[in-house]
Amino acid sequence: MLKATTGRISAIPMMQSMMRSLILSPTDAPAALYRSLVRDKKIALFAGGQSGFPGNKYPNLYLFYAVPTQGNTPETLASAIHEEIEKLKTTDISDDELRMIKTRAKADLIRGLGDNEGLAQQLCTFQGEMGDWERTIQE
Repeated sequence: MLKATTGRISAIPMMQSMMRSLILSPTDAPAALYRSLVRDKKIALFAGGQSGFPGNKYPNLYLFYAVPTQGNTPETLASAIHEEIEKLKTTDISDDELRMIKTRAKADLIRGLGDNEGLAQQLCTFQGEMGDWERTIQE
């Protein structure tokens, strides 16, 4: 099985953060998918996604979803989502965007360690997905 790591840094959390930042981040400056479907085209009430479907330990899927506005069909949304995915596949991100994504991923990890529940969740996630809870503090 292919191990998703680059040196000591796991690629999986970084890719998840990149997807959230580039495509699905309605709480920050609107990202591509949210901006396109909700704000610009007004064909969705909400657009989102999640990695790790149905789980994170083994190869899995990235799930995209959207809620259509009145008068729009799921087929319309599916087509628009596929267009945005194609744009993502063919467009490079800038060094500044990558730096921002890495900073956000590190900050998310540190914030997640701020209470007992978050610490327990992170330790279990690293143990289950990467086979070593100690990688939590190495990342």
